[in-house]
Amino acid sequence: ADLARGTIVPQGLWLPQTPRDMKKYVTDAVLQLPLFLRQENGTIGMSLLDVIHGNFRTLIDSVRQVDVGGRTSVHVRMNWPGYQEFKRQFQTRDETPNRSPITFERFVRHIGRSIDKFISEAVSEPHQGDPRWRIGAQGIKREDIVVVGVVHV
Repeated sequence: ADLARGTIVPQGLWLPQTPRDMKKYVTDAVLQLPLFLRQENGTIGMSLLDVIHGNFRTLIDSVRQVDVGGRTSVHVRMNWPGYQEFKRQFQTRDETPNRSPITFERFVRHIGRSIDKFISEAVSEPHQGDPRWRIGAQGIKREDIVVVGVVHV
């Protein structure tokens, strides 16, 4: 790990709000392994700007189909310190008649767009809490963010 690249933004724990959701997302859930953005040069992660602009030329396994446990869509949640929880859903199947799983590259691009949307919305929200995690001109900007991976929770 390259510690000079910064620190990982701590995420608050997401908990299901109903007994039905507890059963679906916790008790009966089969969690998938984390998906890390591994590069050909041995590093982990990509700048958010590279993800948004589709610069995937050195991303390992970029064209493989992504396994999200057979789901047709996923919710991305971000519990960035000092901001309201952010949630966005996207499809994990393509538009072909077979509805095949999307590629890892396309999945990562959806994640990047989700983070970008969160950043866009957060700059106009008041920040409550530790100033290290403030987003905007006086804090963390798009160009500061490196997407390391995605964790199924």
